[in-house]
Amino acid sequence: MIRHPGPEVPNRIDQAACSVERIEVTLPSGADLLDVLHSHVAGWDGAAVDLAGLVMGPYCYVMPAQSADGHHAAWYSDTHSGQYADVQAGTALLGWRDDSPWFHAHALWQDGRACMGHLLPGKVTVAHSTRVVMWRWKGPRLDLRQDPETGFPIYHMSTVNMQGNGALVRLAPHVDLVSAVSEVLRNRGWKKAHILGIGSLIGAGFATGRDMASPISEALLFPQMHCVPNTLDLVCVDPDGGVFQGRILEGKGAVLITFEILMIEACSGCS
Repeated sequence: MIRHPGPEVPNRIDQAACSVERIEVTLPSGADLLDVLHSHVAGWDGAAVDLAGLVMGPYCYVMPAQSADGHHAAWYSDTHSGQYADVQAGTALLGWRDDSPWFHAHALWQDGRACMGHLLPGKVTVAHSTRVVMWRWKGPRLDLRQDPETGFPIYHMSTVNMQGNGALVRLAPHVDLVSAVSEVLRNRGWKKAHILGIGSLIGAGFATGRDMASPISEALLFPQMHCVPNTLDLVCVDPDGGVFQGRILEGKGAVLITFEILMIEACSGCS
């Protein structure tokens, strides 16, 4: 049983409306990924970026790991590095740490084999000019702060009262991912939404693909359209570097530390 060091926060599904705009941006060769992504959000409150197609290198990342301090439920591995890799799927959520630009990013890439991890801000270089899709928003801001429940520095949302075509969502530990996404859709009266999100899970059960037994992982939702009661397509990595992917089942993907999601309302029925 995963236990966190602090008391449970009362709001297990934190959500706020935002106004979202989709743009395509070019990441020039040699650019620092953090700097170039944040250059496109001046005057905006945040963004989610689909990193698929990014060619990166050099780059640094960490993986999920057991905690050695007897305090945290999990931790990060030592830093790994690579020289060149093609990103197959990935999402970066742009926010701030001590009022300086920051991102939280998970990616799946090829570096001779399938690899997945948590990309480190300021430690990822664009190897070749790449065009990516960005959803930037006005509304709540994501600020990295110490979390009293988990003891991790994670994103927290500012409070903003507004209407919009998007919703920023943060899930607390032990919340079921699929159930929570469906609940947000129902509460907002949306039939369909485009979804991007990253976080960590306590195991994962898939309708298709091999289940992940590890209670410690990093996870990435493949950017996708979601309709109630559909499940979600996801990839995750365990502390041994095992990569698991498939359509995750409701009740089979509880959040470990946090899960951060951007949902953008779609205007037509499910297809």
